[in-house]
Amino acid sequence: MSNDYTQSWRDIHDLCKIISNSIKLQNEKVGNIIALSRGGLVPATVLAHELDIDRIYSLGVKSYTTSRKKREPVMYQQLTKTDIWTLKSSTGCTLIVDDICDTGETFLFLRKNICKEIDNTRFVSLILKPKSKITPRYFAEKSYKWIVYPWELNNSK
Repeated sequence: MSNDYTQSWRDIHDLCKIISNSIKLQNEKVGNIIALSRGGLVPATVLAHELDIDRIYSLGVKSYTTSRKKREPVMYQQLTKTDIWTLKSSTGCTLIVDDICDTGETFLFLRKNICKEIDNTRFVSLILKPKSKITPRYFAEKSYKWIVYPWELNNSK
């Protein structure tokens, strides 16, 4: 029996709806979204539509090798100085969106390297692993399983 859980496109939309409803219930004013590439790109886009947010930025951070082995986060695509200035001067908070918060190392890395430059940030992930070192402000569900998303290669769903 596999410890994998394959998400469908419907699952992704449902998880994003849970998060957007939570944000709305908190009366959180969101001005921007930073999508963590690659896993956060799709959820960030869905959330942008749900929350009617026009400005989405992309930030490349990699925490896994292709063989599911964890490694220290590496930033391979950064925000420009203009992006940072725009994010700092905009109203509302900035959501930093990823597909999963596994160990929490990616969000901790970003707290140290990005959040010090941009005020009023909120971490968001579709799935939270219970052993994570950090809990995102917004997440849809907890899971111990290895999650396979519909945008990943070799996914049959």
